[in-house]
Amino acid sequence: MYGPQLCILAAQGTQIHVAAWPGGEPESAPPPPVALWPRQTLLSRAFASQAGAYVILTAGLNRKADYPAEFREVMLFEQDGGSCIIDPRGEIIAGPVRGEETIITAPASLELVRSVKSVIDIGGHYSRPDVFQFKVKNRSGDIEYKEVD
Repeated sequence: MYGPQLCILAAQGTQIHVAAWPGGEPESAPPPPVALWPRQTLLSRAFASQAGAYVILTAGLNRKADYPAEFREVMLFEQDGGSCIIDPRGEIIAGPVRGEETIITAPASLELVRSVKSVIDIGGHYSRPDVFQFKVKNRSGDIEYKEVD
């Protein structure tokens, strides 16, 4: 999920976000000219800090050893996980966990969420409510986010 969808979640005041990723992120970026690689941690940390929300990053664990022998040859790649918990400042506070199934936990504070949200400007300092109107259509109809006089 990129761009407008993330802004919508942040504008709706999300406090805890669960991000489901395939896993298999490399320890560091590949050398140029490779332009695309898994960036689950980077993007999840960015969302946490932009939305002022905790992010529970769940990453897939897909290993050849977990499959019957006859299917291992057709597996093109494996995912080694990378699940972690990120605080509203974008800092990793638990994990990442790689290569094993486990449950990770971390203490959370809604006071920290409120503190971080008080200093971020989700609409941008350039926001022009007199020109721009942000609408989200949900099950109950249109929700409008606009400046209130």
